[in-house]
Amino acid sequence: MAWDELRIGPDLKGFPSDASALPVSAVAGLGWSLFDTRFPFPLLTLEAEALERNLAWMQAVLARYPGVLLCPHGKTTMAPQLFRRQVEEGAWGLTLSNVHQVRVARRFGFRRILWANPLVGPSAVRFVAEELARDPDFELLFLIDDVRSLDELAAVARDVGLARPFTALVELGLEGARSGCRSVEAALDLARQVAAAGPAVRLAGIEGFEGLLGEATEVEAYLERFVALAERVFEEGLVAPGRGLLSAGGSAFYDLVLERTSAVARKHGARVLLRSGCYLTHDDGIYAEAWARLRARRADWAIETEPEPALEVWSEVLSRPEPSRAVLSFGKRDASFDCRPPVPKHWFRPGERALRAIEPDVARVVALNDQHAWVELGPTAPDWRPGDRVGCGISHPCLTFDKWDWAAVVDRAGMIVDAVRTFF
Repeated sequence: MAWDELRIGPDLKGFPSDASALPVSAVAGLGWSLFDTRFPFPLLTLEAEALERNLAWMQAVLARYPGVLLCPHGKTTMAPQLFRRQVEEGAWGLTLSNVHQVRVARRFGFRRILWANPLVGPSAVRFVAEELARDPDFELLFLIDDVRSLDELAAVARDVGLARPFTALVELGLEGARSGCRSVEAALDLARQVAAAGPAVRLAGIEGFEGLLGEATEVEAYLERFVALAERVFEEGLVAPGRGLLSAGGSAFYDLVLERTSAVARKHGARVLLRSGCYLTHDDGIYAEAWARLRARRADWAIETEPEPALEVWSEVLSRPEPSRAVLSFGKRDASFDCRPPVPKHWFRPGERALRAIEPDVARVVALNDQHAWVELGPTAPDWRPGDRVGCGISHPCLTFDKWDWAAVVDRAGMIVDAVRTFF
């Protein structure tokens, strides 16, 4: 699919009521803005300046750790246009989790993918094998935590006539958590079996995910085990010299991952693939809090830029049924609600051409229904009227993006300068 065939139209939520379907590339020249009466709310927006600052900020972080490559998780946005910007700004490739996500990336020509799950099941294994056979430039890494997967991989490789091996990373997990070997010894034993399995599968290194842990001390303990496993794998020569890979890193403790994994990688001539995905948009909730904690841990990081929240869900004031209550026209169908409630940040009255800032805590979202937000207003809150427009920051970008087929890209003045299409 050619990039210029990406289209948006009136069948998508938030698209202007009086406009016809058009290529996303045409949006920049239309002169649309948040202040236009043509927009039906709710509407998801991405701030252009924040996106660009966040791209530059992550590259500044990685510059401190030679040999670390960024492989951001694409499931956050599922937006090929944003994937392209990440790769243009230095990302090695993309992290994805299932057949659908990889198909989307392949459709738009992305050639380096880390499949952040065990590769199992006839449909998924065959799809990967056929893509590897079809495109010699395509690279895909996947996770393995069970020796029994090797038989299925070998059988499909034979059936497809795959002339090069699948490439696996042994996953070190956590007791009671998701997939992954539950101990260093179990992971090392599996690594030995994968390395000796024959021509169908090649061991590339090890992988882990620390993001389910809540405290830095827990992450450090997990990374201690991860590094110990890496040392054993390298010392035993289970991966080819100079070709080893280590991968970890969510969007909360990546500083700890960078410190520990980059050191062992340098020692053994390996590379680190950092998988943080939410850095691109940041947020006004869990990742803002995670960044504050990281900043306290890393006072030595003399980096001029910092991540900025780029996402806002815009809606209208539907009702002012009580002096201290407003009801907005968005809800659980439009914004994430799993970690923190949305945060009112900006507003304007129809007819105005400027955004007004909302002071922290004077307006709080206290409940969400499917398509309504209940806002508690303090004594100094704006005197909203029905029809006023309110922009709310969100927590956890992944579960806001997946509710939208497109997002309007805006500048700081509220002008719509681009559009982004998503593929969930």
